[in-house]
Amino acid sequence: MKMTGLESLQNKMDEINKKIRIIEHQDKIQKLDRYLDVIVEKWLYKDERQELIQTINLKDSRGRPQKSGAQFNKYFDENKIPFTIRTYTDWNRSLNGKAFIFLRKKNPNYGKVYWVIFKTSKTAIHDLFHDSLAKTIII
Repeated sequence: MKMTGLESLQNKMDEINKKIRIIEHQDKIQKLDRYLDVIVEKWLYKDERQELIQTINLKDSRGRPQKSGAQFNKYFDENKIPFTIRTYTDWNRSLNGKAFIFLRKKNPNYGKVYWVIFKTSKTAIHDLFHDSLAKTIII
């Protein structure tokens, strides 16, 4: 069956659109990688977490924004982004750690949850594991 000129043009447009989506996705990942490099190992309380959530803009199948560190870690793994989010609670009662109670400043974030982003080398380890696994299967 021979394609008409219109069908051929449609196939080329589909290929171009697919390449554009891939480039846009790669650009988004690169921008996210640069942003995460800036905030790595910083304590992200609620406001900073909101900024991160908006930057990543991860949504579920029903279009609801995802706000869980675990969901972001899964997203990072799937897209081979070498970062991970850990959740902690701030139990420091004072900000400056002075020995004398009257010199201490109360910590306004006492008891609040924060995230810390760490750079990992998961992708390198993951690829190395799969390469070695593939070699053992071939042999």
